[in-house]
Amino acid sequence: MIELFRLFITPIRVEDSKFLSALQIKSCHDLKITLMQVAVVIMVILFLEHAVEIGATLETLYFGAGVALVMSAAVFSWKNMK
Repeated sequence: MIELFRLFITPIRVEDSKFLSALQIKSCHDLKITLMQVAVVIMVILFLEHAVEIGATLETLYFGAGVALVMSAAVFSWKNMK
């Protein structure tokens, strides 16, 4: 919990972090955007896995709608962060 607080609330100096400089992240906003993009890719993979295993059912439709809603919120938020 404290790590999430440090990531999203307290300012991080890029010069002090070897991890951020290795990924060529210049600000904390860049890191947040990268994490959201990775989360979107993971959600797409999970949806495709669900669709292949379960097939075309109403449950798959609801799951896809939920994933699409979360993905659209993530895209909207990272577009407005820049």
